[in-house]
Amino acid sequence: MDFIRELAFPLPATVIAGLMGAPEEDLEPIKTWSDRLAAYLGGAVDERDNFAEASTGIAGLVDYFRTLLRERARRPRDDLMSLMLRAEHEGDRLTHDEVVANCILLLFAGHETTTNLLGNGLFHLLGHPAQTALLRADPSLLHGAVEECLRYDGPVPATVKVATEDVPWHDRTIRRGDMVMPFMASANRDPRQFPDPDTLDVRRPAERHVAFAWGIHFCLGAWLARLEARVVLDTVFRRLPGLGLASSEPRWKPMIFLRGLEALPLSWPRP
Repeated sequence: MDFIRELAFPLPATVIAGLMGAPEEDLEPIKTWSDRLAAYLGGAVDERDNFAEASTGIAGLVDYFRTLLRERARRPRDDLMSLMLRAEHEGDRLTHDEVVANCILLLFAGHETTTNLLGNGLFHLLGHPAQTALLRADPSLLHGAVEECLRYDGPVPATVKVATEDVPWHDRTIRRGDMVMPFMASANRDPRQFPDPDTLDVRRPAERHVAFAWGIHFCLGAWLARLEARVVLDTVFRRLPGLGLASSEPRWKPMIFLRGLEALPLSWPRP
């Protein structure tokens, strides 16, 4: 079984598509467009023309959501797209282009990173049998295990920001307007915050990690991602007691800003 193909992708994609109002049968073309966009936004380092592929992907998503939006404008439903169309603040409404842009952002962010959280988390937990045994013996550790997986190998290791003011930093100054690349993955392995940071420990109080960023840029879907991760890991460990890795050679996506597995082959004893 490939965990990524069979569960880690379709589950969060189905959830976010359902919230947006996109039919489940449209997931396959949505995945194709989204993957092309991810290769560019994720900083892929392979030989593909990622910009051209991303342009194709974004064009496909724009056309798709514009079509869906016209339908929602005629017949609103109980979904996020209809809600954005109705939203108003002090007489100001979102334009149709703004709704489409928000739909693409929410769809992409709502499944790509959660897929990677599920895959990375299960890969590392199964690679540390003592930690898996702790979870099986005490399911109450699951909440902390998800936070520790986010800290240990989160789905977004780095991001790009622009400084809004001059900031002294050690022996230099980051100037207003400078582009900076904070590595959350590095902060999450800071030994001043997390003793023995390179050790995966599901009992660790790891809530201070910055896998979801911080401040006004804190991830909008953090709680949904956490919920999905807890439900998936709990279900997998309860229903598949002999679950293990079918390969010790992980294939990571060749990206900088998105961290995830191409595939995660699993095996378990059949009755």
